[in-house]
Amino acid sequence: MRAIFNSRLLQFTIGLMGVIVSSATMAIPYSLQTKLLGIVRALELTASALLIFGLVKKRELNKSKIMMVWLICSLMFVTGILYNMFEAFWMFYGFDVLTSIIVTASSLAAVALMSGMMCVVYNGYERLVDGKDEQILTA
Repeated sequence: MRAIFNSRLLQFTIGLMGVIVSSATMAIPYSLQTKLLGIVRALELTASALLIFGLVKKRELNKSKIMMVWLICSLMFVTGILYNMFEAFWMFYGFDVLTSIIVTASSLAAVALMSGMMCVVYNGYERLVDGKDEQILTA
């Protein structure tokens, strides 16, 4: 079971999910999006692509740095989603109730999914830095 949490397949899936979640925030109506969300969305897309690229490389020289960059960018993305959600609360009066519920629920789901992925990557980062796992196991 421990090998699964540090496998290349899991980390590749997390990088791919980072791309999917950040792209899925484009479904929020444009009038409810802040400029900050657009900036952190692009940052998360870039960081997730960097995480996937870091897994494809054979040498794991900078793997811990790449994981830390992804974690920082993901934290900024989660903060951007929450900021966008709280900023859009006052604009919900112009929309119907169903739209406001869908936007709030999807924003909270994206935050929960990204937070879970960040916990898994941080645990892998901690094991990598501590030297408990010298190599990433293949799945």
